[in-house]
Amino acid sequence: MLTRNCPSCNRILEYEKRGIYTRAVRLGKGCRPCGQKNSGYDVWNKGLTKDDPRVEHNCRNAFGKDGNFSVINKGKTYEEIYGKEQAKEIRQKQRRRDNWPNYNKKSIKLIEEFGRENGYNFQHAENGGEVFVISKQGNAYYVDGYDKKNNIVVEYYERQHKYNKEYDTIRQKEITERLGCEFHIIWE
Repeated sequence: MLTRNCPSCNRILEYEKRGIYTRAVRLGKGCRPCGQKNSGYDVWNKGLTKDDPRVEHNCRNAFGKDGNFSVINKGKTYEEIYGKEQAKEIRQKQRRRDNWPNYNKKSIKLIEEFGRENGYNFQHAENGGEVFVISKQGNAYYVDGYDKKNNIVVEYYERQHKYNKEYDTIRQKEITERLGCEFHIIWE
């Protein structure tokens, strides 16, 4: 058991895993009560009343004793609460947090079509999840499509990839070096 003191209140904190302990030390994390107190987090509906049209569809028990709307928000989507732009941003943060790679849904059809034409069976975002490759240099990449049997990688490049040529060539080189595979690019 690893222990250290909270930087704010000097409370003793205990850690079972070394990785979590070293991360907390590196980031200067405190205990939960201190973290919540100093976060500055405010709920979107603070100060709204039951009569406000933005909250009329929420459950009636969600209002606290002071009449303010609490964090309970049943039955609403992110779009209804935050609007389309902010909801999109929230989902992107969640994917990054959960290590979910973003992928282009249009690319799946093209990857599948390329596979059928050439006799490949690709694993991709909607068929077993994208394959995660760690290069010999220590860089981590998700590949759009990978056929393990034939050892072939296929990447779908959108228009913005023309501005990332240097990065993409390094990435391609590291992936082919690591997997010893054939590398195909499908342009948008």
